[in-house]
Amino acid sequence: MGIIMIYKSYGNTGIKVSAIGFGGMRFDMLQQHEAQHIDLVRYAFERGITYFDTAPGYCNDQSEIIFGKAFAAMPREKFTVSTKLMPGHIKTAQEAYERILRSRDRLQVDTIDIFHAWNFRTMAHYEDCIRPDGLYEAMLRAKADGLIRHLAFSTHLTGDAVSKVVASGRFEGVLLGLNILNFPYRLAGVRAARQRGMGVVAMNSLYGGLIPQYEDKFRFIARHGES
Repeated sequence: MGIIMIYKSYGNTGIKVSAIGFGGMRFDMLQQHEAQHIDLVRYAFERGITYFDTAPGYCNDQSEIIFGKAFAAMPREKFTVSTKLMPGHIKTAQEAYERILRSRDRLQVDTIDIFHAWNFRTMAHYEDCIRPDGLYEAMLRAKADGLIRHLAFSTHLTGDAVSKVVASGRFEGVLLGLNILNFPYRLAGVRAARQRGMGVVAMNSLYGGLIPQYEDKFRFIARHGES
């Protein structure tokens, strides 16, 4: 029997993405070569994964480059690529714009499908993002210039704080840590995003490997026949 992937709408953007995405933070940079990483991305695509997420700095700052080399041999209309930038990593909107352009070029695509204001851990990070001459201003410019299709944010805020950012109407999607351990603290944000028609992507769904590492302790959440 062949593998059947599930596809879902990314909010109201019109984008369809695979229910399982490929996060580019944990390529094995110590024991594997670049060509193996590229082959892994293409293998995932062949198995139906169409959502690929990365960021500058991941894997010794090589993740975007690895994805770009993999994407060069993949049909562009068949996959969705996401990358990010932290508000605190830039001083001006012009600097942020140049960083967005750099990510676009390293990914070897004409347009980044989903670009995240990265890692809101406090509301001060959000405020820094939307300040005059800040990251959000650059994101809007990049979208107008065709470098970005959709604006999103990634976060480790509580659900109530996520809801406040969602209510601003500035973003079309959210990437947030969500799993069986932390969902009580985040679910309000997921619901708020859903009600607004935003795309929602869960990261850290296995808590960095902690959940499968202690499988016996979490067995109570599995239904019959599931690991």
